Amino acid sequence: FLSQGRMKGRDARRQRDPHEFQTALSLYYTDKLHFPTDSAGSEIIIGGDNDYFSSQLTSGGYIPQVTPDPIQNAIYHYTYTPLRNAQNYELRYQLESRDQEIVLNP
Repeated sequence: FLSQGRMKGRDARRQRDPHEFQTALSLYYTDKLHFPTDSAGSEIIIGGDNDYFSSQLTSGGYIPQVTPDPIQNAIYHYTYTPLRNAQNYELRYQLESRDQEIVLNP
C-alpha cells in the first residue's frame, strides 16, 4: 500500500508540474512571441544537462522554480521540445501507475 501511495503521489505531481510549465510558457510567449529554444531547437530533459528551458523561464520571472520529475531517471523525466521555429512545443512525461506517456501542446 505504501509504495502504491507513493507512486500515485509522484504521478499527481507529474500531472501538476507540466501544467505549471504551460502557464509559464504562455507568459513567455506573450512577451517574446516564441517559446524557449536554443540555437539548434533541441529536445531537452528538464533538469538535465543542457537544460536551457528552466533557465529561460526562471530568469525571466515566468516561474519561480522548474522542478524535475520526482524520480528523474532514464524512464521518468520531463522533456521539452520546441517545434516549428519555436512557435509550438511538446512537453512529455511518463506516468508510473498507468505506464503511459503524456504529450502536452499549447
